[in-house]
Amino acid sequence: MRTADAMGVKADAFVTDEEITVTLDKGSLKTFPTLSILFQHRTLPDRDIKKMVNPDVSGQYRILLEEPIIGPWYIELAPFKGEWILNGRVNLPTSDAVKLYGQSKE
Repeated sequence: MRTADAMGVKADAFVTDEEITVTLDKGSLKTFPTLSILFQHRTLPDRDIKKMVNPDVSGQYRILLEEPIIGPWYIELAPFKGEWILNGRVNLPTSDAVKLYGQSKE
């Protein structure tokens, strides 16, 4: 079973040269959780970005970037306790939102 899908949780990631912004639709969750956000480069693991991020009042999560990120990336979001995962893939740069889909931890 896809836990995030069952709870109606979904997200969009937006990446600019300066920051990563994730907008979370919390579905049936009561509050916006602290998220572990992972941007994993397909071939350059030393470029990976992994942060625990708290939401702002509108449910957006932001990571400031030291430099623009380019190339192929795997994105994974999970709450602190790991009850569900959202993930997706993107080739940067792009001006489009990256849709993140749910899957079960099992």
